[in-house]
Amino acid sequence: MSNTLMRRWFDEVWTKNNEVAIDQMLASDCLIHGLTDVAGNSVPARPAFRQFHRDLQQLFSALSITVESATDNPDGTTTSRCKVVGTHKESGKPVSFYGTAKIRVKDNQICEAWNEFDLGEIEKQIVS
Repeated sequence: MSNTLMRRWFDEVWTKNNEVAIDQMLASDCLIHGLTDVAGNSVPARPAFRQFHRDLQQLFSALSITVESATDNPDGTTTSRCKVVGTHKESGKPVSFYGTAKIRVKDNQICEAWNEFDLGEIEKQIVS
């Protein structure tokens, strides 16, 4: 079940840029770990995540996140390995990097999320 929600999350929210899906799939009191906005501020909850999503969609076109693998863990969480691709709008350069996400689900919504994406890889690709 969590595996399906994880895949749907990345497809709807990121690949399809469906901001309405954020409220549908992310609990209002969700705790988010490991994301920072463009200013380096933590993205701890749903309102901050909405802005984080908008900011990244403004920086990149054709942004797509594909879940390459997802595993349901014994502790009730699901962990995925993801590939992110897109085009940096300002430079026109393509970007591609990997990350992992782990979620805990309650009442068919993500109630806690841990993220590790190599955002530093973006800078390397657009500067070179």
